[in-house]
Amino acid sequence: MKVQSAILRFFLTAPIILALCAALPAQNAPALSNVDQIMNAAVSRGTIPGAVVLIGHNGTVVYRKAFGMRSLEPSKEAMTIDTIFDIASMTKCIATATSAMKLVEEGKVRLNDAVAVYLPEFARNGKENITVRQLLTHFSGLREDLDLKRAWTGREAAYEMVMDEKPAFPPGSRFLYSDINFETLGFLVEKVSGLSLNEYAAKNVFAPLGMNDTRFLPPAQWRSRIAPTLYDENHQMLRGTVHDPAARRMGGVAGHAGVFSTAGDLSKYAQDMLSGFHVLSALSVEKMSTPQQPPTATSLRGLGWDIDSPFPVIVESSFRWVRLGIPDSPEHRYGSIRLRTVM
Repeated sequence: MKVQSAILRFFLTAPIILALCAALPAQNAPALSNVDQIMNAAVSRGTIPGAVVLIGHNGTVVYRKAFGMRSLEPSKEAMTIDTIFDIASMTKCIATATSAMKLVEEGKVRLNDAVAVYLPEFARNGKENITVRQLLTHFSGLREDLDLKRAWTGREAAYEMVMDEKPAFPPGSRFLYSDINFETLGFLVEKVSGLSLNEYAAKNVFAPLGMNDTRFLPPAQWRSRIAPTLYDENHQMLRGTVHDPAARRMGGVAGHAGVFSTAGDLSKYAQDMLSGFHVLSALSVEKMSTPQQPPTATSLRGLGWDIDSPFPVIVESSFRWVRLGIPDSPEHRYGSIRLRTVM
């Protein structure tokens, strides 16, 4: 099975930088001696307030270190290796896409089925032909997000808004990154599984991988380890409450945002994607990391993952898979996850 050699990029208010290497030849092994210098310089320049760096090799963590500050406001706190981050749109990949693919493996969902097969109300307003695959690849034609200028709150309100959406473009005609795609997938996972998205992801993704510091709705006892994100519309610093405004209105559990996690837990997920296959089969991972968009499209998208699309990296809210030029063979697999600030 070919796992794409890749670099996975994501931007967040506080950074986690992960690199996982499997059986790389010595000449391609990560040069760890420069990591401290690079990270300390980034903190000193003010490029980032702080970071957690984790590097694994051959399935073993060989480097794990915290740099700079976890919090600058309202008070200063040093970064620690067990800092918990609001991973924002990584929720799409880690929780929602993985959960959806689990249901596909179980034969409960089919990628080329219309979404309306599972959510009949979704057929409203010209969406009857949008498929599960199109949601996962952002080729549904749905707009970027729900209207936040309207006064609405609660999951039921969000559900009705999603069901009432009208495509901005014909389904399958073009790539458009959309939170609504994954909000819909979250509702689909709940309808098919009979569990809430947070319950399904915890049971079928996080728990099997021992991701004990990963979940929606982090408990109060985690608060001291959570990196604050930003001030909300009421000028309150968010800490342990999802920073995405739509997910926050939905109560903190949504298909596009809401998960909190650590560098250590994300490394467990990444390693399983590279070589573990405890949660998903090798075939499912291949579908997530190889082109699955319409055959004539120029934007390359896996199921839940970006491969090569024009979506600007500086504002991207999902992973990108980018070839590193290392041979695609089991003994030459390399992957990394880099999370950094844009502040």
